[in-house]
Amino acid sequence: MDAAGHMGRGTRQARRMCGLKRRALVSFACVALFVFLALSSLATREDRTGDARLMRAPRLREHRGDVGTVGGNAWLAEWQRAHGVDARGAHGTRAEMLDVRQPMSSSSRTPPKAHHVVAAGKHHNKRYSLRGSLEASLDSDDVSASEEDTDPALSAALRSMRLPPGSLVALTFADAKMLAMVLNWSAHLRRANVPRLVGALDDHTAQALEARNVPTFRVRMKHSGSLDGGSAHASDSWKSFAATRIAKVRATLELGYDVLMSDADVVWRADPTHYLQCPEMAVEAERASAQLPCASIAAADVMVSSDNLSPKTDAKQGALYARGGVFNTGVVFLKTTPGAKAFAKAWSRLLTLAADGAVFENENDARFARLTSDQQVFNAMTRREDEWPGLDPVDHHTEVPGDVSAPSRVLEAGLGLPVDDASANVDGFRAFKLGVLPVAAFQPGHVAFLQRVDEMSETDLAHVFGEATDARRATNDERRKKKNEPFCVHATYTFDGSTAEAKRFRFAERGLWDPESDGDSRESAPATQSDVSGRKFLTYDPASALETVFGAPFETLASWAPNVGTHLRAGTAQIRALRDAIAVARVLNRTLAVPAPFCFCDKVWGGHDNIFTFNCHYPGSADSGHVPGACPLDHFVSPSAMRSAGVDFVAHGELPFFLEKSDTVLEVTSGADSRDSRGDSGVGDEDETSAKPAHTKKRKNQRGTVSIPAFATETQIRDALERRSAGLRDARLVRLSNALDAFGGFDDESRTRTFEAALVRDALKPQEWCSECHPRGCANLIDEATLALGSLRVVREVHDQFCASFEAPTGFQATRSARDGEANAAKAKTTRASRLARLHDADGDDVVGTPGTPPVDDEIAAAGWRRT
Repeated sequence: MDAAGHMGRGTRQARRMCGLKRRALVSFACVALFVFLALSSLATREDRTGDARLMRAPRLREHRGDVGTVGGNAWLAEWQRAHGVDARGAHGTRAEMLDVRQPMSSSSRTPPKAHHVVAAGKHHNKRYSLRGSLEASLDSDDVSASEEDTDPALSAALRSMRLPPGSLVALTFADAKMLAMVLNWSAHLRRANVPRLVGALDDHTAQALEARNVPTFRVRMKHSGSLDGGSAHASDSWKSFAATRIAKVRATLELGYDVLMSDADVVWRADPTHYLQCPEMAVEAERASAQLPCASIAAADVMVSSDNLSPKTDAKQGALYARGGVFNTGVVFLKTTPGAKAFAKAWSRLLTLAADGAVFENENDARFARLTSDQQVFNAMTRREDEWPGLDPVDHHTEVPGDVSAPSRVLEAGLGLPVDDASANVDGFRAFKLGVLPVAAFQPGHVAFLQRVDEMSETDLAHVFGEATDARRATNDERRKKKNEPFCVHATYTFDGSTAEAKRFRFAERGLWDPESDGDSRESAPATQSDVSGRKFLTYDPASALETVFGAPFETLASWAPNVGTHLRAGTAQIRALRDAIAVARVLNRTLAVPAPFCFCDKVWGGHDNIFTFNCHYPGSADSGHVPGACPLDHFVSPSAMRSAGVDFVAHGELPFFLEKSDTVLEVTSGADSRDSRGDSGVGDEDETSAKPAHTKKRKNQRGTVSIPAFATETQIRDALERRSAGLRDARLVRLSNALDAFGGFDDESRTRTFEAALVRDALKPQEWCSECHPRGCANLIDEATLALGSLRVVREVHDQFCASFEAPTGFQATRSARDGEANAAKAKTTRASRLARLHDADGDDVVGTPGTPPVDDEIAAAGWRRT
């Protein structure tokens, strides 16, 4: 065969081989396509039937409703691993894990993936039965489309947070006046890893929050205008706000999220999710850890904080003690249970009545319409009218599986329904289960800022913080490293008004204020608040003034018995020391870091309580034994008045935000300490920047420090601390050993007079101290020397009241003459005699109230209790 024939045959064989290969490849592709389609079909069927499979699996069913809790998150992670879901992208894909019934936006191109829906669960109301109102149907559909449709901004904000249904969401509201406060609120929740959402009441607040990447939505109220900051909350704008925010809380609840409603003046120090949701109590009885602190409150539909003042009694008695106080709606937690939803619906309706001010068909509605704040309505609706306390504890041994040693914290509460209509109900409920949060862990202002819970025995608070068991270590100890660390602190009981500025300083004194929160305030903040990173500071030891005045070491003073006379003398000395420290700071052009003063007697709200019966402690707080002890500055003077007068200062507790450990600290022997000082000049060797007040430390040897004379002039101070060396001049913190008698006047006498007049008249006007003296009368409770320091007043035509003020500082070196002192004493004695003549006999039977009646309090009166 010639070459051409061979070439033709080879070509035909090659073509035949190519054809075989093509047929093989096509066959393989068809088989692969068939397998792919078959697997896709199985996967689709798997996803569509996944919900049923989850319902059949007992282990998964136990945790299916607890996504967002400790147990639920562990289950979700296990499910994701088993089904190949990339858990690393959880934050980016959780938007698809929300309820599949939400409408798709017009911009959506593909529906959520089915396996995400299965992972999160379609039904978000899954609080398993602890008997009673915690029981919810697994197949129920409780989403209210109308609620979602009426608030698209809220719905969109929640979707953008990409949280699985059943998660806890912290919710608050703020306007421009509270912007800095809500930024601080958000910063602490972010650090605690708690999802949070802010309802902005004006455009400025909304824009500022969005700029800080704080989840927010715009809230519009029926009555616009500035919210009043007083305790009465009587304005139409406040009533409208109260109704609006509870409506938003209800809508969030209906969308399937547990709601932690919190005022903006609350600082969250730790994640409360585990305590509030208590996932261990949602599983089978044999798996429940009944010794966990949350077991005693787990049966509650709704939880609320209180203004009670005894952490120890509260821990030991639970609901029996808690029901006697005022419920504070600054912190309210609502679960996605039928009982909580019925309560939210009733609460929202009653607040709407108060906001609308309409004519009402029945007396029951009219009773609530007269109230103003959501807190007043809450206290009124939960208690039986005309009874006190009007709440019965729930025996949690019938509600919680296992042996619960802690007392129940749950009460059977009402929904504000007419007592004469037994058929009245809200979605079939006439009552719900209300849990009262422990004050040691959810602290009101007095407990937080004075009562030193961190120093209390762990045994006394075991029912709050739990035993040191392995189970607790795995859940709570990792979240709260410090002893008795609370979940939150609420800035109540401020004596400088209820303004955001007053609350800000309270937090700052305890190191709970983030200075970055000041930067976006509508009104320009003082430099001391908004930008102090490059400034230098001066502070002082407040204990030294007390040692000078009383002639005893601080350790001895701290062990003295509480006494109002001692308190008045101590306050006068500490205000004088503050005045001198302000002057020295002004000479050196430094920001004054004001340490916490020291109290020998507590201060009562409005002076209408009897402090003497409780050993100079606020009524109800005596078992804390916090007096004598450190107390807030507003117990003596007004921080806001100091700021208005142009004083450049911060709280001592803020120093760690501004200083580093490496910054130089210059110790200065000064004031009364300089009279006997023999220390050499030079820079001190201490470089710590601890924010702990100096009076809690042992006094240091004064050797190796710079010294300035007592009553130092402006020139002497500058020579000693600025002109000698750059090392002294550049120290970031100067600490005076004693501010009392530290300053003698400015070089210019006219500046001295101007400074003294402004400080005495405006910045350092002492706060008045008052207390009633029932039932025995002030003359039988207070010694003659102390009575001479103040005056007596008739109150409520039955009791007398003792009031006194600390002495205002006068000239830098001036002291009262003996003649003036005698004249004042004689005048006080005459005034006292005339007052006593008008009082009832202190030993008589004129005693207000009877055993079992509540204290005189506007909130309690609003709750339905009436004097008969």
